Amino acid sequence: MNYCTSMPWRTVVASASFLVAGTACHRVIIDSGLEPAPRVHHEEWNIAYAEAIYPAQIDATKYCKRWARVETKQSFLNWVVGAATFGIITPMDVKVVCAESVLPNAEDSQGGEPPRAPDLPPQF
Repeated sequence: MNYCTSMPWRTVVASASFLVAGTACHRVIIDSGLEPAPRVHHEEWNIAYAEAIYPAQIDATKYCKRWARVETKQSFLNWVVGAATFGIITPMDVKVVCAESVLPNAEDSQGGEPPRAPDLPPQF
């Protein structure tokens, strides 16, 4: 039996494309618009459950009072763990870049609170 004639080449190409696309890495970047500082905090293996129905909790203010950028990434190894657990556990890496401290403006000197970076939107 000749394999090349028994399976159409389109099926082979489609299957290979699906396998390559299924192992792609996933990345989300949230930028607050503030000037980034050189301080960066990296948290590996932040766990979400049930295909992110219960998302990983990311509190950027745990690392710095004001943040400039939050980046979440699902690496190939994270994907392998998610696939091996059938999506029950879906880990991701998180990187938080702190914001530069800003001199208080006239509003802040009158007792106002300095501006904060916006809260993180929920992850899906």
